[in-house]
Amino acid sequence: MLSCEITITSPDGQTSLDINATVDTTTGFSVFPADLLHQLGIEPTRKSLFETDDGRILEMDVGHALITIDGSDWHSPVVFGPADSRPRLGRITLNIFQLAVDPDGSKLIHKPARLPQGPRREVRSSPTQP
Repeated sequence: MLSCEITITSPDGQTSLDINATVDTTTGFSVFPADLLHQLGIEPTRKSLFETDDGRILEMDVGHALITIDGSDWHSPVVFGPADSRPRLGRITLNIFQLAVDPDGSKLIHKPARLPQGPRREVRSSPTQP
């Protein structure tokens, strides 16, 4: 399974941890051990329901973390997982960073964000004319 090096930073910006996270495109949310998030001062902001692979419904804590991947920083929702859970990057975090798994599954690649089709406006790089 594909993994990548990421940095998670505390809300006050004073502490950060470099970790290796598994890229998991089968899950929406990123999941990190709760004790790791608490160690950084990241606290839950809500509870949400999640369905496990075996069909169980679990109520779990969710918060937001500042994550760095390849020098880019973004806030992402994170699930407070069990202590023995492997750090996982889910689709939501990958989308926030505009990342996807390349076709052969060996690395993350940048991809343009998708927007709904709407009225098209011409974007000009030169000053507009009257």
